[in-house]
Order: sequence, then C-alpha cells, then structure tokens
Amino acid sequence: MLEETPSRMRIPVSGRDVMRLRGLPPGPEVGRIKAALEELVLDGTLPPDRDALMTYLREHPAL
Repeated sequence: MLEETPSRMRIPVSGRDVMRLRGLPPGPEVGRIKAALEELVLDGTLPPDRDALMTYLREHPAL
C-alpha cells in the first residue's frame, strides 16, 4: 500500500471552517490560509489536530 506523501497531506480543517471563522467568501484567500496551515503542520509547528488549528486561526488573524 502506498503512503500518502506529506505534500498531499489533508488537515482536519476545511475551507468552510476557514470561511466561517474568518467571515470570508469562497476564493483564493481561503486556499492560501489552508496552505499556510498545512505548511505549519508539515514543519511540526502545529499538530494535525482540528482544535489546535482552529485556535491558531483565531489567535493569528494575519495568517
């Protein structure tokens, strides 16, 4: 069985979560935020945990 490569990792936060939390419409900004969260998980800054990621989003509005 093939393992999922880290570059294709899915975080437990959806685009809808990002839009709801940030009050954003669908669009590239949502994708940018999700990609930034994925990078933070891949580099070990954040755990792949939904609560931790949502807390980070709330506490870092500039992300």
